[in-house]
Amino acid sequence: AIKKAGEQIEMLIADIQMAQSDSRVAAKKIDELNEELAGLNDQKYEADREGEKARNAYLKEHADYKGSVDSLATAIQQLQIGDIPQLLQGAKSSKSREALLQVQRAAKMPLHAKRVLASFLALYHEQYPANNLAVTAPEANAYDFSSGGIVDMMKELLVKFKDELAEIEKEELLRKGAHDVQVGDLVGQIEYATEHRDRELATKSERDRTAAEKKGLLADTQKAKADDE
Repeated sequence: AIKKAGEQIEMLIADIQMAQSDSRVAAKKIDELNEELAGLNDQKYEADREGEKARNAYLKEHADYKGSVDSLATAIQQLQIGDIPQLLQGAKSSKSREALLQVQRAAKMPLHAKRVLASFLALYHEQYPANNLAVTAPEANAYDFSSGGIVDMMKELLVKFKDELAEIEKEELLRKGAHDVQVGDLVGQIEYATEHRDRELATKSERDRTAAEKKGLLADTQKAKADDE
């Protein structure tokens, strides 16, 4: 019995040492995986932050372009309704003038276009004050010529802005697609590393529990052996 107890003690000591060794290996892997996860989460945080920054910049630029396009479209429509000289007089004057002012204030409007519109408004406000409804034929012809030039300029800008709006929308789709791929890859790596770490945690827990159980058996066996001796 004493010899058998001695053999059991040796086996238990070997089992305990193996379990402790396995636990240390698992602990080292857990530390490495936690470090890897910290790096991956930092990368994802940075990617999300940059993505949000780029998205906000796009939304602002898109709103600027959309506002410019809408202002131009409204102003062109106002200037093409009916007899042009009458548009800056009487009941319709405020709509036409406001439409042109909106174009002037549009975020994407080039400086030279703003200056042309400012001169246009100043000139015809002087020639056609609100309380003067009489417009002669030569004045009307001159107005038609000038306003026609303004309309042509705005039509060219409208086409330009629509093209640029479509381009930034296309670029945003490409950027978002690349961002989604990048973040998706990081999420996949994080999930894989997390699962790996969780398996190592389970292994460490199981080996620690085995070592504790074996230590208990070792103590009981050593006591029984001592009693027999």
